[in-house]
Amino acid sequence: MVDCRAEPLPILFYAVLAPRRSAGRRGRRVVMALVATVLSVAAFGFLAAGAWPVVGFCGLEVGLLYGALRLHGRTARRTETLSLTRQSLRVRRTGPGGGGQTWTFPPYWLRVELADPPAGGPLILRSHGRSLVIGAFLSEDERRAVAKRLVEALAPLSGIAKIAQTAAHAADASGRPASVRSA
Repeated sequence: MVDCRAEPLPILFYAVLAPRRSAGRRGRRVVMALVATVLSVAAFGFLAAGAWPVVGFCGLEVGLLYGALRLHGRTARRTETLSLTRQSLRVRRTGPGGGGQTWTFPPYWLRVELADPPAGGPLILRSHGRSLVIGAFLSEDERRAVAKRLVEALAPLSGIAKIAQTAAHAADASGRPASVRSA
């Protein structure tokens, strides 16, 4: 009997990119409680002074802050997972709601592009006319570190590394590269 199960490919590079948030759920609750308390005291002060319309604006401010903090917490659930094997680089982007998209790139032709530090540009994966921006929520230093690690992992798999290895092996004993002639 033939076993049709394929052996899983070894993972050469794996990274989970997630936005960094300064406050967790507990921190957001503390901020919300402090602001609501301060605005409630201010609202009662204005109410006692006869400026009752201010109370509605204090409530509106608390509601807007609550909405902003909820949105902040929701966007923290975004992730991008990079998984590199000898056959492919798979990028899985998971949104705040849990749904996701997956892109697959062949590592042989994959280019990793990162703009110079003063520009603060995105980290882009390019292959065969397709491109994908990854790590848009990361800081410049984090994008640079991810790009460096990814390039190091891709180097043995890329066409440029194989050409360089072939040229190094073709060098003659004097250390000069061998000449290449086209037919």
